[in-house]
Amino acid sequence: MVYPASEIAHLLDAHKNVLSDEPRLKTFINSRMIEGVKYQEDWDLLHSVGDGQYLTDIFNTPGVQQYTGLNADQFSVQIRRTITRALLAEYDPTGIVLSPSKRVWRLDVVETTAMADNNFLIGAFGLGAQLHDRENVSVTVSSENADNFEKGLITFRADERVALEVPRPESFVIGTWTDPTQ
Repeated sequence: MVYPASEIAHLLDAHKNVLSDEPRLKTFINSRMIEGVKYQEDWDLLHSVGDGQYLTDIFNTPGVQQYTGLNADQFSVQIRRTITRALLAEYDPTGIVLSPSKRVWRLDVVETTAMADNNFLIGAFGLGAQLHDRENVSVTVSSENADNFEKGLITFRADERVALEVPRPESFVIGTWTDPTQ
């Protein structure tokens, strides 16, 4: 399977005066722009459509397993059943991706608001999938976007190029929480 590099971008408008204030500009770029790209990266790794311009995310990779919890099982049992599915694919899961409103034990937990509250992802991160950074985050500035000139605005665009390789999709299981009835 081919895993093309895709560009992930984040855009924000700011008043043109930010360019003349070096400490403010540095903070704007290092916090708002780069963090925006990293959040977009989280989102794309889970939810991108894979249309040639965007990554094919783990949720849409053919061969990734699915699991829906049973309402007779507590959340911890639902996690254990999902781990078992990943183990049967012959890769030890190394982490779990959850919404920040959930907690779990044993596996490294990656919390991200890009994960919906009703889903989770367990997998062999590193062996089952690798993220390749093709370019570091770069920032460009333009005053020729929409009506920026009239409003005294500039547009910042931060982007990076990444490729997601999922050679063992069966080592990932997408879980759907079911509220226990007990």
